[in-house]
Amino acid sequence: MDELIDIFDENGNKIGEKEKNKAHIDHDWHNVCHIWIVNDNNILIQKRSKNKKSFPNIWDIAVAGHFQTGETPLEACKREMKEEIGITFLDDRISFKKFKVGSPNGYIVNEFQYVVIVQKNVDVSKLKIDPLEVDDVKWVSKDELLNMYKKKEFFQYRYEYLDYVFSCMDKIKSRENEK
Repeated sequence: MDELIDIFDENGNKIGEKEKNKAHIDHDWHNVCHIWIVNDNNILIQKRSKNKKSFPNIWDIAVAGHFQTGETPLEACKREMKEEIGITFLDDRISFKKFKVGSPNGYIVNEFQYVVIVQKNVDVSKLKIDPLEVDDVKWVSKDELLNMYKKKEFFQYRYEYLDYVFSCMDKIKSRENEK
């Protein structure tokens, strides 16, 4: 059985539960978490497993996944981090924002995306990545990520979304420079 997720109306009111794959087929609104791990200058990204149903072999944010039924945003984020890269921390989070995403570029997702920005130095050689979820992880600069984005090697998030992430990174840099 596929994992069970909460289903919402377009205003974010819970209206039921459904298996994740069925919810995607039916274009139901649901919650996902996106965890961006950044340090002073770089962004941790993952290459989605070649076995993934959606967007295999595409570079993406460090961690992303669906909320399970009844999970809070923090619970979902911690669980997904443990499942995908083998670590749990959110003490160093600097931002938490909810985006509503319907049909960008004609691809219907109908997601409430809970975006978390975490400032943390992570040794990628010590991560325990799940090969069913992730093929590789690496640190990249903002410029490298933008170049990958332009070449469509990185997931095609909306500019508003990426601007939010980059503005959070800029805040980290300015905070570090003030020290």
